[in-house]
Amino acid sequence: MHLPDGILSGHAEIVGAVAAAGGLAVAARAARHQATRVPAGRIAAVGALVFAGQMVNVPVASGTSGHLLGAALAVALLGPGIGILTTAAVLAVQALAFADGGVSSLGLNVLNMAVVPGAVAAALIGTAGSATRAPRLAAAAGLGTLAAASAFSLQYALASLRGEPAGTVVADMLAVHVPIAVLEVALTLAAVAAARAVDARPAAVALGAVAVAALVAPWASSAPDGLERVAIDRDFASLAGAHPLDGSPLADYAVAGVDHQILTVAIAGAVGVALVAALLGGSARLARAVVRA
Repeated sequence: MHLPDGILSGHAEIVGAVAAAGGLAVAARAARHQATRVPAGRIAAVGALVFAGQMVNVPVASGTSGHLLGAALAVALLGPGIGILTTAAVLAVQALAFADGGVSSLGLNVLNMAVVPGAVAAALIGTAGSATRAPRLAAAAGLGTLAAASAFSLQYALASLRGEPAGTVVADMLAVHVPIAVLEVALTLAAVAAARAVDARPAAVALGAVAVAALVAPWASSAPDGLERVAIDRDFASLAGAHPLDGSPLADYAVAGVDHQILTVAIAGAVGVALVAALLGGSARLARAVVRA
């Protein structure tokens, strides 16, 4: 569901960035007042797991794939505020290091893939401790995915350079994302259960992230994801501009100079896991040092 640059107007990208910043500010405030202190290592490991999960596209219908969104997973394991901030950090790394998701549209992606589904998860499962309630977690994962798809649909209807009817885009996006929402539920429940089984120990969760990114992601489906499928079918995929970081060393989850398809994705995935973990772990420790000071 990563939105590239050029699909929506520049004004929409600015509004999206402002809305995302507001959502992240609320999340940061919630994180500061969170009752349970979450270790920096756990934040880093869960962020790495979300990154790895988003690398793995799974076929969900003929010619369409889906991947983990991860906001409900992050909220379940880290709490609402930290979970939303963690998902946003993953999206930033994807856009700026891997050319996945636009740069000028990063605010919209954060809004649609972190803030909106994270808010749904926060409303349904609350604190990290209540994530043991599987029905609520399942609802958070599934409804969060559909809410994210609906958010983009509304944005496209209001700010598309093509002026597509709102009802058409909403219907297409929801239809293609229903099976993706089911996938999100299954992956979220499985990941949270696995993390709980090892008490969400950072080393164990991080090892799982490395395994997914390096061993599973190279075999991911190459079929378009839900948003890409709708863009192709509705003929607005051509509006996407070239990514400003195309040609960078890790663009498109491939390492420059490594030609073997499986190996290059595996290395890129492992590097991405390390980047996300370092960014989140360092940021968490810095934030706590500033608060103590």
